[in-house]
Amino acid sequence: MPEEKIKRWENEQLDTFIGNINRLKVNEILAQLTEMVENTYENSIINTVVEDVCRLLTNAAKSTFGIFTKKFKNTQTMRKSKPWFDSECKEARKKFRSSRRKLKRNHTDDTVNETKKLEKSYKRIMDKRFVVFGSLEELFNPWCDQLRACTSYSRSLSSCI
Repeated sequence: MPEEKIKRWENEQLDTFIGNINRLKVNEILAQLTEMVENTYENSIINTVVEDVCRLLTNAAKSTFGIFTKKFKNTQTMRKSKPWFDSECKEARKKFRSSRRKLKRNHTDDTVNETKKLEKSYKRIMDKRFVVFGSLEELFNPWCDQLRACTSYSRSLSSCI
């Protein structure tokens, strides 16, 4: 399903953006904030104020800059080109890449060891999947060759008749 996104900020439309902010809603939010300062406040009140501010700015941005729909990438090409790459390979790759990003941020002996361990695990899983897929392919290849030979033989017979 396509995702709805707001177009990028443009400095030339600053005045329009400010004009599109709902002044009544701003006054309501300010009243809620002053009430929170004067009285004891609860997390639910803080959450509603934050949500109201987000909604206010998002609506102003939508009306000022407009929206577009973001299409998702097609993952069918990977499935066709690498049929051996299954969900277990994908999960191992995800863990390894996440660990590698952590290593870049925090280079310690623990993160180095964890990244090496996950890299080996990822490579081992991919090797297993590839070998299993290759053995299945070898299993079916003689059958496919016989089928091709039969179809070509039947075609040559039909041309003779």
